[in-house]
Amino acid sequence: MADRLVEFFAVIGVNETSAEAVPDSVESHVSAGILQRFPAEDSADRSFPGGIEALCQPRGWTVSHEPTPPVFFVFTLTDVSGNFSYCAVLRFYELLTEASSVSSSSFSSFSSSPASHRVASRTSSSSSRQRSFAESVQALDNVSVYAPKCLCLLSRHPLCNAFRNILCTVYRTMIGEPATLPKLIGQLTDGLIVPPPGQSPYTHNLTTGHQLSVLAHSEWTPPFADGSVLLLFQLLGIRNVLQLVAALFAENKIVFLSSRLSHLQAACSALLGLLYPLKFSFPLIPVLPSTMDDFMAAPTPFIMGRVADLALPAAMEAELVIADLDRGSISLGESIEPLPKWDCIMEAFLLRACTMVLHPAWLTADNAFPSAESVSSPAVQDCELRALFLN
Repeated sequence: MADRLVEFFAVIGVNETSAEAVPDSVESHVSAGILQRFPAEDSADRSFPGGIEALCQPRGWTVSHEPTPPVFFVFTLTDVSGNFSYCAVLRFYELLTEASSVSSSSFSSFSSSPASHRVASRTSSSSSRQRSFAESVQALDNVSVYAPKCLCLLSRHPLCNAFRNILCTVYRTMIGEPATLPKLIGQLTDGLIVPPPGQSPYTHNLTTGHQLSVLAHSEWTPPFADGSVLLLFQLLGIRNVLQLVAALFAENKIVFLSSRLSHLQAACSALLGLLYPLKFSFPLIPVLPSTMDDFMAAPTPFIMGRVADLALPAAMEAELVIADLDRGSISLGESIEPLPKWDCIMEAFLLRACTMVLHPAWLTADNAFPSAESVSSPAVQDCELRALFLN
């Protein structure tokens, strides 16, 4: 069977209907659910994961007076065997009174055809429920109220750049040419094939006129980093990254903190890239919502990410290695044993080599006649940093 790039496409948003659940003020929490998913039914070779609503909005689902620009991020799901799958999310805000007339109607005409799947039967009912909820909220104080909605793409392949291109294309099509959206979704869930490892990239011509190039990934090849290793060094610094790698080899529980969701995913991906050729087979949750705090009580090592303004469970902080990406710092919990030391020669080599990659001018800063050192492009720097840890 051909290896699909997209396993599922889903639309997740506010689905509250009861008057008791209407918030007393904007910024209050509301409930959310899967409004639509394609295909609508599971099959023998793919099943839709449960509970991704909380992961799409780690701060919780709230309505707001002001919309925010669309946001893209990716989170990782880990099965019982330690295998990873990926959910890419494009989150945007829409005026509640327009929610059903714009996006819901765009998907509702999606019908069964050789290149598509039938929409779940709850599509029309969720649309009317959303209108009822919107009218109730708007009646509170007759002001504009916006609600978040997420376009989600689930895949077994860590192709974050391809996911971003796909979801941005879907979003633009939903806004500009909604009539062509059903055909596009059908192509995404059925027509995008990943080539076997070792073969040249496949180029797919999307129904919108865009082209999408897809390259295979194998567990025996270095994981795609997409510049994340360079970003991790820029956010934490060389010494902190070395300390974090030591904590990973000591099988500690590592938690990243950041106010940016994309930085959390990038940091987790970078750490896995530096671990190669070894494989991390423990839980990996780049964006952990507060409703899933009990996951931190796992008896195994893990790598997790947390939005910086959500407090960590106080009872668990003593067992965590916390890497704050916003502040560029690392702190060790009280219960953690001292981290293993790098070999002096190896540490000196890595410090100098990483400095040469990131800040070559620093090595000759004291010279009376410093040589003009050119800095490589970000893509080359990322590869050079990963190569240093392979050596």
